[in-house]
Amino acid sequence: MKPIVYQYTLFAFFYGLTLVSSAQLPDYAEAKEKIYVHTSHVFFKQGETVYFKIYVVSAKDQRPSPISKTVYVEFINPAGNILNKLNYKVENGSAEGSYELGVDAVGGVYKLKAYTTWMKNENESTFFTKEITVQKVIAPRVLMKLDFPEKGYGAGSEGYADFSMRNLSDQPIKFFTGKFTVSIGSETLIADNFETDHEGKAKIKFRLPADLKTNDGLVNVVVNYDSYTE
Repeated sequence: MKPIVYQYTLFAFFYGLTLVSSAQLPDYAEAKEKIYVHTSHVFFKQGETVYFKIYVVSAKDQRPSPISKTVYVEFINPAGNILNKLNYKVENGSAEGSYELGVDAVGGVYKLKAYTTWMKNENESTFFTKEITVQKVIAPRVLMKLDFPEKGYGAGSEGYADFSMRNLSDQPIKFFTGKFTVSIGSETLIADNFETDHEGKAKIKFRLPADLKTNDGLVNVVVNYDSYTE
């Protein structure tokens, strides 16, 4: 009996595979990008326009990145929903843009998220995110004032602000406890309480980080007075 011989024909299928040599791609470790977005303000009213400038730099040396030619910006409302996704052409490592807030914009904290296609090689924690606050304009129920005695503060220095609080009859609100937050860039530096003295005044103190890398600082004071938050 003759042995049975099985023959197999192998087929190779290639579906649109594009091969790129390693010489054509930059070393990713050497070409990581970082983004910073500078906004015209951090507090906005309904109907105002948010103006901003975007910087796309190399994470290695902070120089303008030669890789990405487009940057994407998302505006996210307080509920976490994307209101709009915009894209801008990057020239010499920067781009400028704007976003108009509607007159019926919901009050609260919005997020501005910026990234490039190249940055998508990593997770979203590498994207730039900044918070801005949209305030619904209402008549004040308490008169507050916040002054900075010094014109400027440097890295590692102690900063302070003079706060005063008076009622609508212009009388000092004495021995009242409120809260304050100091933020540098998009990170909270300190969050603490304060108490006014017999003149309705308090001194808010904070120390700036020794490795201060931005001039984007914010002091936010919140009080709950007469059942309202101001």
